[in-house]
Amino acid sequence: MSDLEKSPRLKMPWRRAVAGSFLAGLFGWVVMNGYLMALFLRQHESLKGNIGFTLVAAFSALFVLVVWLAVLMPIYHGVSSESVIWRWPISTLLGAVSGWVVMAVFFASSTPNHVSFVALLFQNPYNWLAGLCGGSIGLFAGLTARYFHANRPR
Repeated sequence: MSDLEKSPRLKMPWRRAVAGSFLAGLFGWVVMNGYLMALFLRQHESLKGNIGFTLVAAFSALFVLVVWLAVLMPIYHGVSSESVIWRWPISTLLGAVSGWVVMAVFFASSTPNHVSFVALLFQNPYNWLAGLCGGSIGLFAGLTARYFHANRPR
């Protein structure tokens, strides 16, 4: 057995990738819900007794959980740490666009046919929130990529 195979560092990439992908998703969720909370508090004095904000936070947590399991985990495990997508401007843009598109497709599939896709794409405020969440996830992933990705042996 070589020294490289005995190294405990080889066991760490999996744990770091899970932690990094989870924290990226959590960061995006917190940024989006923090923005929503700020908007809500501009109109109301407190969050007390308001079920709407809680429902949106819970629904968005479900979306982020699915994105974490279906998208972030495979990307963190499959894409090399030297890849260009881990540069923060690129990962932020990719995250924002993908968040926006996922939400637009979700609403397009659950909306009556008489609503145009262009209207769903640009006039739906949830698309903007999903873009904010996805961009935040991408920003976190890009800025922390060196920590959460150990270089793989060649």
